[in-house]
Amino acid sequence: MADSMNSNLLPWHRSIWTELGLQADRKAHALLFSGPSGTGKRDLALHLGMYRFCEAPIDLSPCGVCHQCALAGSGSHPDLHVLMPESDLEEGGRLAQAGLRYRPEKSSETTKPKRGIVVDQVRRLTGALSTHPRMASVRMVVVALAETMNLNAANAFLKILEEPPPNTQLILVSTDASRLLPTLRSRCSPLELPLPSLSQGVEWLCQQGVEKQLGESLLRATGRQPLTALKWNNNNWIELREELFMLLLQMMEGKQTPLEVAKKLTKYDSSMLINWIVGYIESMIRTEVLNSQEEGDLIVPAESVRKRWPPRFTLNLFRVYDYLLSLLNKMEGPGGLDEQLVLEDSLLMLNKIKTA
Repeated sequence: MADSMNSNLLPWHRSIWTELGLQADRKAHALLFSGPSGTGKRDLALHLGMYRFCEAPIDLSPCGVCHQCALAGSGSHPDLHVLMPESDLEEGGRLAQAGLRYRPEKSSETTKPKRGIVVDQVRRLTGALSTHPRMASVRMVVVALAETMNLNAANAFLKILEEPPPNTQLILVSTDASRLLPTLRSRCSPLELPLPSLSQGVEWLCQQGVEKQLGESLLRATGRQPLTALKWNNNNWIELREELFMLLLQMMEGKQTPLEVAKKLTKYDSSMLINWIVGYIESMIRTEVLNSQEEGDLIVPAESVRKRWPPRFTLNLFRVYDYLLSLLNKMEGPGGLDEQLVLEDSLLMLNKIKTA
């Protein structure tokens, strides 16, 4: 059973786990897992939690069959405490199940899910940590998307880090650790989790039932983020991408306005679309600057269209690219911007390339 539990580790985390598992009892009370999204940082945090809870670990692995492993694996262990933005809770998953107890209260039924961790969640966690562990000898606290804590939430969590409760392991998970307060970062032991190699990602996607060539294209389009690639595949990625970039081409050719395009895309996940638009611009930059394309690159405008664009076209590409990245950061941060508005703004900026 230990082998099967080790097989639950993502392939690109296995070498990291060897060191992490060996030092699990001696590691700092607060860890900071950082790295690109879509690479399984939360899965590694949950695996560490199962290992610390397990009644009979074998060869640096949770047994997977004891009562505590079963509870932790389902996200219902009473000593597993999870904070994450409300918007992520709605996406489901094992950690999301554990995070429901700290879900912020909605002011009304029409209020959109919060995209950041709020102070009320941290205060409720502080209250829960004031008691002893209920079942295991240790408590695990996982803060997913820790960089989305607003200032009040971050300051409240800082108090937990400054006076850590006994028998408590804290794990902050972040896609951009630079956005965390320096006082939070300085009190955590950092662990940078790398992207997998292309071959590792493709092999894992194939094990999930994705055809190899499609898996390679998905990985290139997502920047080697296998979990994101799998999510896109489950959302009929090929058909969606073809529709999106056909609409973008029509917009760049002046056949549709940005707002008309945005209206036709309202049925799709805005965050995913914006990331695709960023990838679209990356493809155009490779075409314009390097005069080359990579396998899996997105569609670029026809030469006849690009000839009508101004001499400063390449410079405009870089400006729009930087602007869209800043919009993404603001959208994903605490009190993030409305996704639909960001999508519309992205299309308007992309359309300006041909007139700026």
